[in-house]
Amino acid sequence: YWAKCLSRAAPARSYLEHRRIWSEDLAVRYGIGFAPGGTRTRAWLLKKGFTADQVTSSGLVNSRGLDFFFGRITFPLVESGDVVNIYGRSLHDQYKHSYLPARRDVIFNIENVDSDQVILTEGIIDAMSLIIMGFGNAVSALSVHLTQHQVDILAARTRRVTIAFDGDDAGAKGAASVAEALRGKGVDVRVFADAAGQDINSL
Repeated sequence: YWAKCLSRAAPARSYLEHRRIWSEDLAVRYGIGFAPGGTRTRAWLLKKGFTADQVTSSGLVNSRGLDFFFGRITFPLVESGDVVNIYGRSLHDQYKHSYLPARRDVIFNIENVDSDQVILTEGIIDAMSLIIMGFGNAVSALSVHLTQHQVDILAARTRRVTIAFDGDDAGAKGAASVAEALRGKGVDVRVFADAAGQDINSL
């Protein structure tokens, strides 16, 4: 439903185009959508046969039936074929990016990578920037602070990881910490350092 909403949401597509990560093929492949707001998501779910209690308890709508992710571009976070959370990317600075109160310790795109080498980015937008340029082995940790679960996933599936976090102090400190953890698991680690201090998307 949200994927169909994205196809009709010009501001959302314009945002993705501005960040240079818009592609209909990629939108379909990654299940990217747009939550329209109001009670439209609730109405669609009820029409599909879900009960009002199920819809509310899912966290997708609040107690008034309003869309939790209203006005946000949505990215499913998938692990072992299951959607374990949703990342909602706000179009405007006044609204925060959002997740459901559920697991976030996944590696975005790792299940689509057919290689033992990955480029690890901080955010999904950064990973998508590389993917659309042809670097299909770009993945995202959703943070500079990896959980042990995320470290274990990378160690089990990769031989080499190139860390390409944001070029700020938090990114540098996070990269050093992640590199140490991965090297402790026997992974060959390289760190991309951007002297200009940008993130991958802005670069």
